[in-house]
Order: sequence, then structure tokens, then C-alpha cells
Amino acid sequence: MLSVAESPVFAAAHALAAWVGEGRAVTPGGVLKPTLVPDVAKAINVPCPIKVRRLSDVPEVFRAWLTAVAIEMITVSGARAVRSEPEPHLDAARGYVALEQVIAAQVTDPCGADPRICCQVTLDLLAEEEPPLGQALRREVEAVMRQRRDWDWRASGLIDGHPADQVVTILREFGALDTRLNVTELGEHARRELADRIPLPVTPDLDAAEVLRRVAMSAEEDVPELLRRWRIPDYGSLVRPPRPRNCPVGCSVVALRPSAPVNPRWHFGAFRGQRKGTERYKEVHLGTA
Repeated sequence: MLSVAESPVFAAAHALAAWVGEGRAVTPGGVLKPTLVPDVAKAINVPCPIKVRRLSDVPEVFRAWLTAVAIEMITVSGARAVRSEPEPHLDAARGYVALEQVIAAQVTDPCGADPRICCQVTLDLLAEEEPPLGQALRREVEAVMRQRRDWDWRASGLIDGHPADQVVTILREFGALDTRLNVTELGEHARRELADRIPLPVTPDLDAAEVLRRVAMSAEEDVPELLRRWRIPDYGSLVRPPRPRNCPVGCSVVALRPSAPVNPRWHFGAFRGQRKGTERYKEVHLGTA
């Protein structure tokens, strides 16, 4: 099994850093100028189209660049990039830093979800005793992403450019998967990191206490969307503010944070209203104690 340093993407990053040497020009955004991409492609031995408009036009070069910068093989300052001396030691922790950035930049999620979630789901499925492969892997990834409420109808029927395929390509390049798609040491490290960094999903089957626990670990800007996912889908759309108990059928959700940003405390209040003798809607109020 290849070490982290011997994987294709790190070998390419090393060759790119050697090519950068004492300095190469970068764009105002801090990436390699498009006119230099063909030279880099030749240096790392990958094909390159005749016309290059941006660094991302050549995925292998873009991946090598992101990796070299992430693990500090290259330092960008002002309008130039230079090779770092001495070259940093590569291990699973540094490898994951680069992997996370490449996943974020090169995996296109059809529903706008965090691409790391698809990476986590894919790795978890491939870590099973009898992992699904090929089309079966795509179906399983889609099923889990739908269950999490991260994907919807927009992910149906994807063939070309499926996020799971993009993830697998990147994981293999990094050595997080071997040639038989077995999860390697770096892959297991990535699974642990992703489990720590990605909040647990919020789905309609959870009880209120568990929803609060998961919401409390999420970014404030994500709270309305998480609460929307928790509502019973058939009970209408999100409305504000909470209505009285005899309001029309619907789901009402409000989320508040304390004015002090330290150690927020939450309380929960909910009731089910009745309409013509039948429970028809759930109303939720989240606030600070």
C-alpha cells in the first residue's frame, strides 16, 4: 500500500512545487496564471487542452495546486508563488487538510449541499464489509443523501458527473482508496475527521430533544434549514411568526439565539393543534432559556 507521500496527487504536488522553484506569477486571486498551466501540465505529466482560460480547466493541475498550497509546499505572497523550504513532512493529518479543500473545490453537488457530506457517505459505504460498487454505489449514496434530506429530486438520474464518481476519483488520487477501492489509512483518518466536522442530519423522525441537540451543534445560519427539514412535509410550508392554536393547517418555526454568543442555551416548546378533531399540524418554538 502506498504511503501518503507516494500517492499520485502528492507526487504531482511535489513536482509542481519543484517547477515553481524560486517564483512564478499568480493571479490577483492567488492561483497560477492560465498561461502557465500548460507548462505545469507537462511538468506533472498530464494532458492539457490547447486553450486554457483558468486553472480549473485542467483538474489534475488544479488538484495539484490546491494540494501544494494546502500542505505548504508552496507559499503565495503578493503576485508570486515560491517553493517552501524545507519541504513539510507529509502524514495523514496534512493529507486530510488538502483532501478537504480539493473535495470542496472539485465536487459539484446537484442540490448545493456541502460536498464533504457526499464524501463522508461514500467513504462510509465503501468501508462496509461488502461495499457497493459502480452503479450500486451511486444508488446507495443517493439513498443516504435523500434520507439525510441533503438531496432531493435534482439528484435523480445522474450519470455523467455523478458526485460519488467525482469523490471516488479524488479519494483514489489521494490514496484514501486503493486500486480495489478499499479504504486506506488516510481514508479512515478522513472518516474520523468528517464525523467530527459534519453535523448530524436533522430528519422528521427525530424527537424534539435530539433535534435541539443537533441544532445546537450547527452554525446559526443553518438552523432555519435544519428546522425546515424536521417539519412534517405534508403539513405546509414554513411560516413566521407562530400562529395561535386555532391557526390553519401548517408548520410554524422560529429560531432565536441569545444576544451573548457564549454557550447558548436552548429551550423547546411545541404543541399539536387540532382541526375538526384531527391532529393536523405541528408548531415549534425554539428560543433561549
